[in-house]
Amino acid sequence: MQRPTHSGPRPRSVDQGGACFEEAPSYLAAGATASAVTVNWTAAADDGGTPITGYRVYRDGVADPVATVGGDATTASITGVWPGDTARFAVSAVNAAGESARSDWSSPVVVPDGSTAKPGQAVLSNDNGWDTGLGDGDYNVVMNLWWGQEGSIYRLYENGTLIATKQLTFGGVGAQSASIAVHGKPNGSYVYTGELVNASGATATSSTTVKVTDVDPGTPVLSNDNRSGGGTYTVTANLWWGTNATSYTFYENGAAVGQGTLTASTPNAQTATLKVEGKDTGTYVYRVDFTNAAGTTSSKTMTVTVTK
Repeated sequence: MQRPTHSGPRPRSVDQGGACFEEAPSYLAAGATASAVTVNWTAAADDGGTPITGYRVYRDGVADPVATVGGDATTASITGVWPGDTARFAVSAVNAAGESARSDWSSPVVVPDGSTAKPGQAVLSNDNGWDTGLGDGDYNVVMNLWWGQEGSIYRLYENGTLIATKQLTFGGVGAQSASIAVHGKPNGSYVYTGELVNASGATATSSTTVKVTDVDPGTPVLSNDNRSGGGTYTVTANLWWGTNATSYTFYENGAAVGQGTLTASTPNAQTATLKVEGKDTGTYVYRVDFTNAAGTTSSKTMTVTVTK
């Protein structure tokens, strides 16, 4: 078991609306084995005249208490701290009037995982476009440690911001792999970095860059069957291949004249039609918009001339 680490007393006078805690809990100590983390403390010296009914244990970086125990307790077992992780804790006292200030943070405690050195360096890759040939914003970022001291925790960052943390099974020296799915990214460039962590340290991975370029629908192409110049004909919009749309809108001389829904099955073809009837002689300019959740793509315009 790791040797407990502790902080000293920190007197505080905290008014809780009728009662006053003169001190927070003190002499906080935290220790860890591979299966448990234990936090110990000395009870608050002055409860302001209202008996202490409980204690709340907080982990640094977590807003809510990670453990709640009764007023007679001076120890708590903490769950949810992974092997290889580092954590520190603080404790507050609770009575009928409210909650005391928190104690000082404990010194950091590391949960052992059996490692003898920090992890080897892993390599990141991605499969953007492998499924459809399109950079459509849905892909996997894959971490591979080909050989080396393994990690217990894998963290993935997107453009410098942590987006995922994954627990790994530590197995000594060997190979490891983990895949994290990314969904719904708008067009743009995304740089992914990571780190492998065990109880002996952390090692940064290589980086991988994903360029998302095809989130909006592909460009539809208009055609028509007005070969005779008559006033009744069909305008057809075809998306031959690309990111699919979920709806369409036809425009005639700038005004919307027809719309509907489409079933997306990227990258397969999609078709929408507009039935036109009874047009007088003249010129009619058509355009269609294909739309999905990411945006709208317009076709080129097409002109139909009615001569009879």
